[in-house]
Amino acid sequence: FLLFGTFIGRTAFFMAMPFLALHLHIENQTDPLMIGLVIGVGPLAGFLMGFFLGHLSDSIGRVHIM
Repeated sequence: FLLFGTFIGRTAFFMAMPFLALHLHIENQTDPLMIGLVIGVGPLAGFLMGFFLGHLSDSIGRVHIM
């Protein structure tokens, strides 16, 4: 179930991102740099916080983190 859920979530993410970029560019006249920041900040934050929160959950327990 975890693998299937991850597959569905990633597929939805990568299908939605081109439409978000087009919407931001056409409707809001956002420049390409800002569009890249908006799309990229979520995965980047997840990558960076994964190290910190992974160590923290190992230290104090997963129940306290959740």
